[in-house]
Parts: sequence; structure tokens; C-alpha cells
Amino acid sequence: MKMPTIDLMLLTVINQVLDDLSEPSVHFLVHAEYSFTDGIDPIYGPILLKQDFIDILEVTQSGINCKVHVNKSADDSDFLIRIPYQKIWKISRFYSLDFKDEYILYMKG
Repeated sequence: MKMPTIDLMLLTVINQVLDDLSEPSVHFLVHAEYSFTDGIDPIYGPILLKQDFIDILEVTQSGINCKVHVNKSADDSDFLIRIPYQKIWKISRFYSLDFKDEYILYMKG
């Protein structure tokens, strides 16, 4: 059985994201192919990660599971998003939601 290749730079950046999300002024855009819980119909594009948008951010062997909500007061607005490591191509940090101060933390080569 062949073990999957691990991108250590990506894992380092993901750990940094986990630490930095404790600060409300820090936001991240993760550009990736991801899917909702059912795994059907992949979605391509950025996902906004910020402190008050995420309920759970879990690092697994194959990727990131992220429980996000659209409306904090509505229980049915939570979504579980699965982001495989191999499908992440860019992670950027921002300090404002106008997205003018992009700092690229990871870019797949």
C-alpha cells in the first residue's frame, strides 16, 4: 500500500491558520476544490475562513473538515465542507474584508 505524499509546507500553513483564527481581525481565503458532506458535485473557488464564520475546523489525514454557518442564529444554516489537501492550490491571509492586503501563505507549485 503506497502512502500519500504529504506537502509539509501546506501542513505548516494550515497549522498557522488554526492558530491565527483565534484573532477576529485575521481572515483567510483558501482556494481549492471542495465539496459538502455528500462529496457530490465538487466546487472550485475560494472559501472564506474567519473566526465568526467557523464552528469547527478539523485537520484529518486526508484534508480539512470545516463546519461553517451562514446565519449564526439559524441552526439549519450550518454546512460541513471537506477540503482535500491535494486540492488546495492557494491560501492567503487578510486583515480586512476588502481583501486589498493579501499576503500569500501557500501557493501550489
